Amino acid sequence: MKQLSLTSINSKAPLEVSLTPSGTFSFGTEKNNYIVGFVEDQTILDEGVYQFFIENVDNTKNTLSTKVFQTIVAIIEEFFEANDSAMLYICDVSDGKQSARDRLFAMWFNSYEGKFNYTLSRVSIQIDGIDYYASLLISNLNPSYAEVLFAFNAFVSGFASKVE
Repeated sequence: MKQLSLTSINSKAPLEVSLTPSGTFSFGTEKNNYIVGFVEDQTILDEGVYQFFIENVDNTKNTLSTKVFQTIVAIIEEFFEANDSAMLYICDVSDGKQSARDRLFAMWFNSYEGKFNYTLSRVSIQIDGIDYYASLLISNLNPSYAEVLFAFNAFVSGFASKVE
């Protein structure tokens, strides 16, 4: 993954974003501190796909402000500006709030003014009574667009058929 420009992110983000020593991004509000990052993921393809994560460091109730949304958007936009890659978002299931995370991510995407430049593919799979949610976000201009979408859908279909 190519390095993201912190200057570019901060020129668009309403909250000050910092780069951590581990290469993730951090920002905060009066009540919450967040870590945002990308990790190479080889689940659906050997390269070109990164898993995106958002962590509430304080593990306190989120303030779901417009500023948090706009700051995350600035980081994601910079990711796509710098890389011809796809982004996977897999909702954390550790606290049983994965459905809410999936709905929030979809709501953020649907309210994003640049959404028509991207394709969002969302899936949910139930395994042993637990619902798992994942989304693939890819630029419509990505040179590997068809290959990535095909690989994602094939993986999901194959995985779902094994569970049934």
